[in-house]
Amino acid sequence: SVGILTGTNTGIIDNIIIDGAISNITSKKTDSLNYFKYGCITGNNSGTITNSYSKTAIFTRGHAISTANCEAYVYKYVGGFAGYNTGLIERSYSNTSISGDAISDKTAVSSRAYISDVTEGGFIASNNGKIYSCYSTGKISSTSKSGGNFAGFIGGNGSSGDIRNCYTTTTV
Repeated sequence: SVGILTGTNTGIIDNIIIDGAISNITSKKTDSLNYFKYGCITGNNSGTITNSYSKTAIFTRGHAISTANCEAYVYKYVGGFAGYNTGLIERSYSNTSISGDAISDKTAVSSRAYISDVTEGGFIASNNGKIYSCYSTGKISSTSKSGGNFAGFIGGNGSSGDIRNCYTTTTV
């Protein structure tokens, strides 16, 4: 997990302002399964984040490479505030520009390379936690040859995801 403040948050983050960039990062995985999570505040949140703001530009590349008789799978989650959330985020917002691409390469006839899932959101890429009174602004302009989920606020909201009193003006 990659974040400007922290890669993974399991504690408490309060009243933080981040103005930065995540760029030129290639999520490259050969012959296995891997999850890549990117966000300005944190790549992976299972803690509590309140009263925080992020302004950043994020550029990432997902790259699955498979060699002889093997399979490579890449799952890429990119969010303007956090990549993956199972915790609580309240009274926070992001102003983010997200761009990047996802490609697959196989180097042998019997191999398979997959960008299995690309999920991007102006605020959170994938949510299975609680998000209250938050918003996002900015732009998402990524590409994926394998499809994916792209949204102005939350790229994907899971069955345990709870979003209340939030909005976005992010363009996709």
